[in-house]
Amino acid sequence: MRPRNRNLPSVTLGGHAPAWPGPEPKANFLGARMRSDDNKTMVGIRGAIQVGENTVSEIESATVELLRAMVERNGVDPSSLLAIWITQTPDLTAAHAAAGARRLGWLDVPLLGAQEIAIEGDLPRTVRVLMLVTTTASEPKPNHCYLGAAAALRQDLIETGKPR
Repeated sequence: MRPRNRNLPSVTLGGHAPAWPGPEPKANFLGARMRSDDNKTMVGIRGAIQVGENTVSEIESATVELLRAMVERNGVDPSSLLAIWITQTPDLTAAHAAAGARRLGWLDVPLLGAQEIAIEGDLPRTVRVLMLVTTTASEPKPNHCYLGAAAALRQDLIETGKPR
């Protein structure tokens, strides 16, 4: 049996998990949230955009447009960015969408790029983003950004034509 690191929470399968050290983590269906000891909350902000064509310039431009909209609509200070997960549909092969984030000067933000699985009838040429940020707001309400044709992906997050 390996020694247990007492500084990390442990999880057991088939039984009751021990109490989480510190304040209880929070979550909701709109975005991941977790309260830390320094009174900051981690928030997940989601977004998507359809790319016009499968070219390097179109993929990077659409990604930059989406990331800027997410930051502006949520009042995100780039220094609060924890990580960004960027996916793209299999028909986008000319470039990595994550390269667009580097054009914004976010050189210290961890990025993870991945390819979406191919689903028949899915919106083609789509870049999706999950942006993880910290905030000191007590009840943060993420303003998810689904731009252009990508708004059809999450009608539940759209109010009167404007993302929440």
